[in-house]
Amino acid sequence: MNEGILNTVIVNLFSNEFERRCISLLSDAYDAVQANCKLDINSKEEYISAVMFDYIDKSPHAAKWHIDIVPEYRKYKNDMLKGKKMKQTAPQICMTFDGWTSTNLQYFVEAQNIIEFIPPDKKRARQRNPIVISDYHKHYAVKISACLSDKYPAKGCMVAYIFEGETKYTVNCLNHCLCDCNRVPEILKKRHAKLKDIEACYVSVHNNRLMKHLMFNFSSQQNKTDFNQKDE
Repeated sequence: MNEGILNTVIVNLFSNEFERRCISLLSDAYDAVQANCKLDINSKEEYISAVMFDYIDKSPHAAKWHIDIVPEYRKYKNDMLKGKKMKQTAPQICMTFDGWTSTNLQYFVEAQNIIEFIPPDKKRARQRNPIVISDYHKHYAVKISACLSDKYPAKGCMVAYIFEGETKYTVNCLNHCLCDCNRVPEILKKRHAKLKDIEACYVSVHNNRLMKHLMFNFSSQQNKTDFNQKDE
């Protein structure tokens, strides 16, 4: 094996391990938020992400693994840095993980609230401002497209905050939306994706690029956490 190939293998090993650790931190934060925060369909994804950020930022694992987390990260382009465009127009990413190593490691996370159905009591409560279920699925599909663009770092994942329904049926709704948009090859499929003990991980393929989708279910329909990964 020549030096160039060996270096690529080593970089990929570092990158895969970094991703595993980032997802482990997200998993622990999800468990903590589910156990300590009262959330419902009206909870804003920005609030949930902020609570998760606070937990990860204080995590001893993050310090041990030399991982820093940046909330609401903006990716600036050259035309913005040169003053040709307003910096406020830069793409804003939910959160980004940075590795404190000699290798430049970065992992982005984009989150989106989503539901499978609306309970009858919440329908009555929102008669003047009704919730359109399909809008949630369309917004998620739009964010997938954004994550695949050059506006986002090369490596990262989507996170779905589920509030009403079961994970597998919510994913079915997302897939129906993708099919309706003529994006059948991009549907989500359940797979561990080489991440040990991760149960609620789905993947989608987009022109040979694989994207992971982590399903964080806060619904009263699901009493146990989807994630059980622990790494001391």
